[in-house]
Formats: sequence, C-alpha cells, structure tokens
Amino acid sequence: MLTGMMEPTSGDAVINGWSIKSGINKIRESLGYCPQFDVLFDFMTVKEHLEFYATMKSTLASSVISMDVEE
Repeated sequence: MLTGMMEPTSGDAVINGWSIKSGINKIRESLGYCPQFDVLFDFMTVKEHLEFYATMKSTLASSVISMDVEE
C-alpha cells in the first residue's frame, strides 16, 4: 500500500508529507522499492514486467513504456 501497489481498504498513511491516497506519484519520487526476492511473474511478458516496474517509478515510465520490446 505504501508504494501504491494496492489500494488501502481504510485509513491513510503520510510519507514525506504526502498522503498515499492523493499523493502517491510524489511519494514514488522519493521512495525506493526493493523486493526481498527476485520478482518475475510467470504470467507476465518481458514488456509487461518493464511496464509494471516503470509504473512504480514514474520518472522511468515514459521512456521504458515507449520502448519497442519484442515479445
């Protein structure tokens, strides 16, 4: 919920002065994501993985999503 991967069912959290409900893009600019294991999903293509992780770090999204990746 703190990275925006899931919607909170109730309540709110504030990170660096931004609400996870209304300021998730600002939060992502200052927050890293470090999974505790290799996170590659069997049901996703290479392009889908790039889009997924680029979306989490919005500063990369436009350059990665516009890449022409063969599936």
